[in-house]
Parts: sequence; C-alpha cells; structure tokens
Amino acid sequence: MLKKLSLCLLLSGVAVLSVSQSAYAMRQPAMDSALQALDDAEKILQGAEANKGGHRVKALQLIKKAQREVRQGIRFANTRAADLELKQRREREAREALRLQNEARERERRERELRERRNARPVDRNDRRRDEAASARDRKYNNCIKQARNNDRRIDACNKQFGQERREPVRERR
Repeated sequence: MLKKLSLCLLLSGVAVLSVSQSAYAMRQPAMDSALQALDDAEKILQGAEANKGGHRVKALQLIKKAQREVRQGIRFANTRAADLELKQRREREAREALRLQNEARERERRERELRERRNARPVDRNDRRRDEAASARDRKYNNCIKQARNNDRRIDACNKQFGQERREPVRERR
C-alpha cells in the first residue's frame, strides 16, 4: 500500500514538474489528471488505518501541498496564457492597422494616378502629327525670319509666306 502511494506521489510530482514548464494553454489536461491522481491518493490514505507511525499523516500533508502547487501552476499558466493571448491580440491588431494603412496609401496612389490620367490630354496619332507639322512649320518660319534679318529683308515677307501675323520668332516646342 505504501509503495503504491509513494509511486503515485512520485508520478504526480513528475507530472506536475513536466507539465508546469510547458502548460501555457487555458485547458490543461495533464495538470487536471495530476490533480485527480492526488485527490485519489488522498482518499486512499484517509481510508487507511492510522498505525503507520506518522507517515500516513506526513503523506497526507505532502499530498495537500502537492495539490496546492498544482493549482498554483494552473493559475500561473492561465494568467500567462491570458497575458500571451492579450499580447498576440495586440500584435494582430497592430498588423491589421498596418495592413489597413498600406491599403489606404495604395488606394490614394491609385486615385492620384487616375486623376492624373483624367487631367492629362489624351494623345492620339492625329494630335501628334499636327504637333509635328506645327513644329516643322515653326522651324521654317524661324529660319525665314533669321534670313530676313541677315539679308535686311522685312519680316512681312515671312508672314505672307507662312500666312502668319507673328512678328517674333516662335519658340520651339519640347
């Protein structure tokens, strides 16, 4: 009987030590089963005869102490699990806030690009050809004016030739 009791206590102590180091979850089946084993051992010892020379009483005291330790371990693990859960929730919230912030920035960038595209003048082939033709005409007009100044001619001849009323050279488009 005493061997069974000491084996039960030894197994309970090993279970308490091994589980208390790694029990961070709210549900702790190993700690619960250790507590149940200690309760069973206590009931067995209380039903035993009192002729053990004080060892039965000492074993009962040790069982009660082990039960307190297991309960404290469960409370500690639950507190730690709650703290860990709070920390994880805050990290999730921070990640979510960062994701939302990045999405908002991306949305603003897309909207800005869309506004820029709407405001930009659409360029088609005809516009490009007209611009190129106007640039060529302006270059010829500027050359005519330069030659007129060099040859002491009047600018009116260039205006008549190009059908323009301008008096100054045209700035080239870039």
